[in-house]
Formats: sequence, C-alpha cells, structure tokens
Amino acid sequence: GDYRAAKAILNSMLGEKGVPTHEGIPKVKPTAVTYNTLADACKVAGELGPALDVPELMIAHSEATGDKTLLPDLRTYTTLISTVARKSMHTQESRDIRSGGEKAPAMAFALLNRMKHEGIVPTGVTYSALIDVCKRCNRVDMALNGLRLMLKQKAKTNLESKNTTTRPLY
Repeated sequence: GDYRAAKAILNSMLGEKGVPTHEGIPKVKPTAVTYNTLADACKVAGELGPALDVPELMIAHSEATGDKTLLPDLRTYTTLISTVARKSMHTQESRDIRSGGEKAPAMAFALLNRMKHEGIVPTGVTYSALIDVCKRCNRVDMALNGLRLMLKQKAKTNLESKNTTTRPLY
C-alpha cells in the first residue's frame, strides 16, 4: 500500500532527473504491469487521486515511446473502479481527494464508461468491483444499475456469439 514508494520506483525506472536510482532495482523499462502495480498500491492505500493519475501516465509513456501495450487495460480500469470509496490509510489532511470520488459511486460508473469508450470490455470482476463500490456507499439503487449493465452486456455478448456461429455449407 505504499503508493509513494511505488511511484518513486516507477520514476527511477523512467530515469527522471532528480530521482535517485534505487539500489537493487535493475534498469528495466516499465510495462503495463508496472503501472497496474502502482494503481494497485494506490487502491490498497485508499488513494483515489493518485490512482486516477495512472492512466494518464500510461498514455503519456505510450505516446512517447509508440508502445501501445502501455495503454490502460482491463486490469487498470478494474483496479481504479475498485479504488473508489475505499478508506484512506492516511489522515484526511494529507489525502489527495481532488477527484471527488472518494464517496461517489458515480465516479466508478464514469470509469466504466471510459473503459468501454476505449474499447475495453468489462468482465464479471469489473462489474463486481463496481457493485462493491455502490455497497460501500450504501447505494443499492446504483448497485442494481451496475447489475443491469452487466446482464445487458452478457445478453449482447450471447447474441453476438450466436450471430457469428459458423453454419455448415450445403
């Protein structure tokens, strides 16, 4: 849950000026797994603000290197969604709450919509995280909406798979 240490290691891996290199950390290029680990550290710490920075860091690194595998993925967004409404391990004074989503399930739905817009298909784990956020915020109505969205996606997926089934040629 020490997201600050995880961010410092990432910055060291990126070779940012003024960031000390960490002894014992090999010189390797960060991958999507590296960024997703940072997002997970933010989740464990209950820090939504820094977690919301992760996709932007991934996009910037992807654009700088031309490496599309660095773009936010299913794991990135599922982790971000599950970070909404988590209690921070830090005092309120030191907490980054610029996102406004620390008690707002609407933030989780916005992240779901963003991932769909980027062509990333949510899984049952993603919807489970969304529903859990609603539960932590005591918003049963929004949890039911999340369940409806999941069932709607499942029905659409089933219909698409039936339409693409190969038929024997006669």
